[in-house]
Amino acid sequence: MNKRLIALILSVAIAALIMGGCSGNEAEEATEISGTNVTVADVLLKDIFETVTYTGELMSSDEASVTSKVSAKILAVNAEIGDWVESGQLLLTLDSSDYEYQLKQAQTSYNQAAASYNQAEAGYKQAETILAQADVAVSNAQIGYENVINGSNAQNAAQVQQALSQAQIAYNNAKTNFERQEQLYNMGAISLAAYESAQTALENAKIALDSAQTTYDLTMNVISPGSEASAQNNIDSAEATKKSAQASLDSAMASMSTARAAMEAAQLSISQARDNIANTKIKAPISGYISAKNVTLGQFAAAGSPLFEINAAKELEVEIQVTESVIPYVQVGGEAVVSVGSSDIKNIPAVVTLVNPVKNSMGMYTVRVSVPNDDSRLKIGMFADIMLITSESAENAVAVPVGAILQEDGGFYVYAVNGAAAVKTFVTTGVSDGEYTQVLSGLSAGEQVVVDGKEYISEINNEINIVN
Repeated sequence: MNKRLIALILSVAIAALIMGGCSGNEAEEATEISGTNVTVADVLLKDIFETVTYTGELMSSDEASVTSKVSAKILAVNAEIGDWVESGQLLLTLDSSDYEYQLKQAQTSYNQAAASYNQAEAGYKQAETILAQADVAVSNAQIGYENVINGSNAQNAAQVQQALSQAQIAYNNAKTNFERQEQLYNMGAISLAAYESAQTALENAKIALDSAQTTYDLTMNVISPGSEASAQNNIDSAEATKKSAQASLDSAMASMSTARAAMEAAQLSISQARDNIANTKIKAPISGYISAKNVTLGQFAAAGSPLFEINAAKELEVEIQVTESVIPYVQVGGEAVVSVGSSDIKNIPAVVTLVNPVKNSMGMYTVRVSVPNDDSRLKIGMFADIMLITSESAENAVAVPVGAILQEDGGFYVYAVNGAAAVKTFVTTGVSDGEYTQVLSGLSAGEQVVVDGKEYISEINNEINIVN
């Protein structure tokens, strides 16, 4: 704790003890008492802080209204007014059955959309293959036509015959390999992935063989007598096939896009349903006391309706209105001391958390002070005295209790103890914290001054009888 704040609290506590002790002591009985009964106090060396005190109402540093994000029947209530709850603690349980049904529906829609997408994707891949074959067929038909025109039929025929033979060999090898892999898969000797890989290789080999056969047939057709017209027809046919394959590809792509949109919509519905299910467990957004409860077991909780009010009470706040003369000495992070006289709560260290630099409509400046309340002694709504430190005197100042100082003709004096007499002594004062006042001249540390009974002493009638 800051040295200034410790000194301030100790000075307030010591002064309270001194005053309490003074009121509780009685003068010892004597057969004959001379002089005025007085209590005295030592002249001390201490740090004195100039303070000012304001009064304000304690309020929560944080509060939250708990509402429901969904509408459902209340199945369980886990908090009552006055309960302390931790942030994240379950307060209320709502019926989630409707939202669980919505989740199942959304999952079904997603599965259907995913199946449609997979089907469209397969159609797209098939259309891609057909389009590629059609491209080859168009190219071959054009080559065939050129061969007819250029007379290179024999050479072209040999080329397509070789390509067909190679495609047939590749297909036969893929088929043999697939049959072998199929036997191994059925025996459990290879994985499904290995089996499907061999199957795909066979399908690709078959596509390549069909393409080579088509090319061969087209080429051989244009080699026949009067083949120029036939070669042109082959080009037209191949281009028509290509156009049809492109249309199939576009259609498959559109189907994929539609299915993807349906998947995304279903995924959104799944997320919303899961959020709704989670929101049937209503938890405390902050730690604090339940200050209001608007729910009953079995009732229907509408979305947005207030269910609980929570006030944080481990850290309270108080707002005070500070005068123009004081505000220059107040800053965020500055120390304060809080006391609640009605509950005999004294000297709680506090911290200034807000200083509004703009004067309000009352001609004052708003200052907010944060007050720790770990033991929960302070209650929201209590009126508290807020002591602010505004300035500091020199360290080790000569100081006397405020109650020892008297005023005369604009000056100040005390009665200093000199044996059994009280000597009127004029002093120059400095800053005061409300309990002690700094003495700049006239006294030294270690002397004693009269506190109670000084009003009955004069320079002539100065005999005293110390009773404390």
